[in-house]
Formats: sequence, C-alpha cells, structure tokens
Amino acid sequence: MGTNSRRLIGWRSILVCMLLGVFTAALSVPVSAVAHRRWGTPLYQQQGSIDVYVEHEDYFLVTSWTWDLGAGSWFTIYEGLPPGASVRNSALFSGQPRGDTDPRPAFARLGYPGRERTVGVFQNGFPFLAAQGRRVTTKGPVNWSGGTGSDEWLYMPTYRGVFYIIPYRPMWIGLLGNIVVYAVLLLGPLTAWRWWRRSRRTKAGHCEQCGYDLVGIEGPCPECGASRA
Repeated sequence: MGTNSRRLIGWRSILVCMLLGVFTAALSVPVSAVAHRRWGTPLYQQQGSIDVYVEHEDYFLVTSWTWDLGAGSWFTIYEGLPPGASVRNSALFSGQPRGDTDPRPAFARLGYPGRERTVGVFQNGFPFLAAQGRRVTTKGPVNWSGGTGSDEWLYMPTYRGVFYIIPYRPMWIGLLGNIVVYAVLLLGPLTAWRWWRRSRRTKAGHCEQCGYDLVGIEGPCPECGASRA
C-alpha cells in the first residue's frame, strides 16, 4: 500500500530547526556582547541616548539608556536629598527631562540604601535583546573606596587584555523572538532546497521522496512506497 508524503517540511525538520534556533538565539548573546565590545560604538558615543532624572522624597536618580546594534544598557545614579530640598530647578538638570514615573525596566530598579549608589544593567542579543545582567555599587560611609559592589547575572572574562561583559539572565520576549527568527531563517532555505529537489526528480521521472527511477513503472514507488502526484 502506497504512502503519500507530499509535504516539503515534516515535523522532524521543524523540530530540528527550532532546536537550532534555540542554540543560535542563545549564542547570539555572547557573540553580540563580544562584537559590541570590540567593534561597536563606545557607550558615550551611542546614538539614541535617553537621559531622565526622577525625584523622590529623600533622593533622586538620574538614569541613562543607550542602545546600539545587539547591545543596550541602563546606567543609574542615586543621590540623596536633604529634607525639603529639590533638584527640579537646578541648573545641572535644566537640559534634561524630568520623569514623573521611573522609565527603567523592573530589573534595573533598586531601592535607595541611604547613600549614593550606581546601577548598571547590560543587555545583549541579536536581533532582539535576549539577556541581561547588572552591576551594583554602593558608596561607603565616607567614600566610594569603602563601598560595596556586586555583579549579578554577569560573566566577565578577560581575553588578551580585553575585558568583556556577558549577561545571562533571560529576557524571555526577546529570546523567544530570536528563536522564531532563526528557526524561520533555517526553514526558508531548507524548504526552497527540497522544493527544487522534488521538481528536479519529477521532471526526470523519479520518485519525489527517494529519487528511485519510476520510468515505465505504474503505481507507487517500489522502493519507498510513496504514491505519485
């Protein structure tokens, strides 16, 4: 009894492409981090920087968001405010927009510890940002040298004197988007190749499925059992 297998792409091929998409999407994080560190635009020269200061009751923060191809970052500085003080009319912030709400993502938001603090969030992935990590530094009682620091969800290797920052906390929306993009990019050429192979076999009178010569043979393919179109 013959079998009819007219699909260009089967479920097995789709599964393989999805698995390769997962691998490629995960690989895009360190690759984009390394590429941006070596050949990307320095942070202070990146286009599209957004600077916003947000004032709270006893402190204020200044946050900057910069992005480039395959990389993004949030940098925030927390400063204390004396009772009754305000920075709203300060000349230091006259050229910066004041935000009534904190524009940062939840991962970049940390509380004010009572003294100055800096928070840097690093994001990588391509074409969408897919992973992030953060570096937190809190000033000591007297100065920064007596402060504390922590690196969370960051892998920071050094190679030939170059320091890299590679985040690994998943950003699920961007990661899933990258998986779909890479899976489709793999499925496209595979589908085109199988369509070309099937057309070539049909014109030559061969079985579309296995390539067996069907010239002069009636019915399904005697080699694989596939039925004819």
